[in-house]
Amino acid sequence: MGACDVYFTIGKQVTNRAELEGYLKKKQEQDREYNGHQEGYSGDFQTVDGVKTDFSKLFTSFNEALQYCLDNTEKWGNALAVHYHEVSVPTSKQELKVQECIKKVRVELEQMRLVKKTSGFSKCSGCGSRLANTKLKRKFCPLCDSSLLTEREEKAFAKKTIRVQELEKKLVEIRKLNREKAIAKLGVKNVKTLIAGWAAC
Repeated sequence: MGACDVYFTIGKQVTNRAELEGYLKKKQEQDREYNGHQEGYSGDFQTVDGVKTDFSKLFTSFNEALQYCLDNTEKWGNALAVHYHEVSVPTSKQELKVQECIKKVRVELEQMRLVKKTSGFSKCSGCGSRLANTKLKRKFCPLCDSSLLTEREEKAFAKKTIRVQELEKKLVEIRKLNREKAIAKLGVKNVKTLIAGWAAC
């Protein structure tokens, strides 16, 4: 038998253990009513022993909080309760600018792969085939799938690919910073409690 992740959210910041256990017990009763009484492998909170807490960090998103819970719990054990912010962050001008740059470079990369010659032949360095340009749409060998870019084109392509990766990394950092700023502005508002873990199934 395996394990499946289970979770539920409480729409407020709960720190009292007795209150958390009360929420868990209520959830277990709901699962029992919905799925029937199960001695094991029910795939719901009936197989979760109890709830432990970790309020050392306030997570900046539901997904981040859920992943932390799943990484720090195991089947047949306790679920974990953590706190996270529920924040809607508008797209900033800086974020839009980076997104446009990424889109532009990706278009350039796609254009570099298109065959624009309408006559002559291209030789594949991978299998040595002589290929008619009129039969090619993209700069890949149809026989061995090797790239048909010249050495100079390959260098330019690699440079632009790295540029996209750098911009995507920058975009992640911008979004993270914008979210942190929004959370700092809200303070303890919109803080929710997540209880999550692994159920036997």
